Amino acid sequence: MIRVQTFRFRELAVDTGWITRELGFSSTKVPENWQKKLDRALEFAENLTDISASWQVLRVDPEVPNQRMIQLEEALFTVGKTIARELHNSQQAALFICTAGAVIDTEAKRQSQSGDADYGKVLGLVGIAIAEAVADRVHEKVKQIAAKRDFKVTNRYSPGYCHWHIADQHQLFALFGDENCGVNVTKSASLDPVNSVSGIVGLGSHVEFHGYQCKLCKLEHCMHRRVQ
Repeated sequence: MIRVQTFRFRELAVDTGWITRELGFSSTKVPENWQKKLDRALEFAENLTDISASWQVLRVDPEVPNQRMIQLEEALFTVGKTIARELHNSQQAALFICTAGAVIDTEAKRQSQSGDADYGKVLGLVGIAIAEAVADRVHEKVKQIAAKRDFKVTNRYSPGYCHWHIADQHQLFALFGDENCGVNVTKSASLDPVNSVSGIVGLGSHVEFHGYQCKLCKLEHCMHRRVQ
């Protein structure tokens, strides 16, 4: 069963500290002009109505011999050795799509191209932070589902991270059909709107939650790397 939920900005724990760090400032020393842009962007986000998430829990095939892959129903994902190890012993897995929506993405692009480029940059970062905050909420909901089944959960992992080939976005989204929160996968497997995230969480009696292994991942501009 695919679950779909919308969120309002005020319901989310958005990490504004990450936003200011991405702008090159500490959270306590933001120049006044940049703080005004951030406040304006957060006020814009307060009125968003298309923040949403879609997720589902699927059975994991335990018979897949390849140590770099995981199979859910009919879909075989090449997640790489690191993520496959983290998902080891998963009896089920939750796939998810989370997005800040098209409205803030469109406004960020409009401002960047023909308005206030710095404000557009801030809007873009707010959108990314919103998507991650939605993913946090979905992760908590998956934990609740797992607890009812006497399962634990792993951390969450996304295509394009830690050696999971980004091309797998296509088959991940195929499992959602039209219930994709309005998020589309481009030919190059990036997400549109860009302030969106998808991924997987393992569930099982013997799985463990581990922090992100940043030293094993080559991505530098990653929200989770910044907060470790």
